[in-house]
Amino acid sequence: MKQFLWQAFLLAAGSAVTLLALMGLPTLGLTIYGSAFRTAYLDCQLAKIHTAALNSLPLDSALSQRIQKTEDIDELSCLDYQRLRYRLQQFKVGSADLDSIEVGMINQTASLRRQVDAGNRPRSGE
Repeated sequence: MKQFLWQAFLLAAGSAVTLLALMGLPTLGLTIYGSAFRTAYLDCQLAKIHTAALNSLPLDSALSQRIQKTEDIDELSCLDYQRLRYRLQQFKVGSADLDSIEVGMINQTASLRRQVDAGNRPRSGE
């Protein structure tokens, strides 16, 4: 009977530790990758804006080919964003949490775009 109680206690303790670890996993993931995820998302959005602006310009074929190389490099930032999003999902960060971060970054992107359109340099705090 004593051995059974000991095994039950170890099982319960192990389950509690596992549960606590899983609950803390999203926080750990956001602590490690949150800043890089925000930056990569912003870079990706700005790359898309950059690509759209360049594609709207009437250019000759030689310049257009060079611009295409620039666009290809810009797309790498979107790959970084996708990789970090996947990494955070591995840390059990929910889609709703990731979407919330992205909405916050959309507001920052809009602010940066307004500043660029106005010809001002973005302030470091924004």
